[in-house]
Amino acid sequence: MYFNRIFEDAGCTVPSRLVETRSVILMRELLAGSDHLGCVSKRQAEAEIARGLMVALPFVLNHTERPIGLTLRRTFMPTAAQALFLDLLRQAARASAES
Repeated sequence: MYFNRIFEDAGCTVPSRLVETRSVILMRELLAGSDHLGCVSKRQAEAEIARGLMVALPFVLNHTERPIGLTLRRTFMPTAAQALFLDLLRQAARASAES
């Protein structure tokens, strides 16, 4: 959807041959061996960008932030480490919501 918008906003035809993946590793390997473009959040690719394995192109996609949630089974009983991790996630979410 956001990838298509780059082409549409530029008045270009959206490429018909696409590979959709959530794997930054797969995307990195496809980009390294081809002339493909990739569309992923800069945060997701920052390690690859820092290592020079990917380059961020100067496209701004407004309104692309999305909420990220947490789903647990109703009967989930966390270990001590998992409970601490969940508590830290909730604290970070509250702090982020307040700022």
